[in-house]
Amino acid sequence: MNGAVTALAPLMPRLQYSASEAARQLSIGTRTLWRYVRAGKLSTVALGGRRFFRHADLAAFIDAHLDTSGAPGKSAPAGLIAKNRASKGKKRTRKAGKT
Repeated sequence: MNGAVTALAPLMPRLQYSASEAARQLSIGTRTLWRYVRAGKLSTVALGGRRFFRHADLAAFIDAHLDTSGAPGKSAPAGLIAKNRASKGKKRTRKAGKT
């Protein structure tokens, strides 16, 4: 090795991500990502006419929504999931006389 030491530098997280990259980091779809933004659960930064997601905001989002119950399965923000389940669980009924 001739005395040369190769040190591995710690990987620096990226400072910002595009919407598709941020969604991939959170293991969610981009539509869900934007739903969290509209709900105020996740913030964005505008640069050059585009919206980006800061690494620190993604990490804070994950920390805020960790499932510490120990239950198996996916962890998700309870408020948005409950809202989606409630709207999907409703059965549509037809009014009498219509077919």
